[in-house]
Amino acid sequence: MERVSEETYKNVIECLVTFDRYHDLPLIQVPCCLISGSEDTNSPSKTMMKMFEKLQFGEYYDLKDTGHLVNLESPEKTNNIVLKFLDKIKKNLET
Repeated sequence: MERVSEETYKNVIECLVTFDRYHDLPLIQVPCCLISGSEDTNSPSKTMMKMFEKLQFGEYYDLKDTGHLVNLESPEKTNNIVLKFLDKIKKNLET
């Protein structure tokens, strides 16, 4: 982070607080796997659930006692979810 220029950092923050593609979610035509942490205050479970409900081909998982960094806080659970999701996709492509 210390190598990121001040201008770039400001642009990243601007993008984070203004980016809104919520209304485009129904347009996504590929399977999506959403994983939230029940203790996440940055991307709360209720927000992730609202996103999931807009998707045509989605799966949603909420990991209990996990915060924003689900892959670091619950790596085994996260990996299992992702691997099962990818396996389903692979099987669907083969049929």
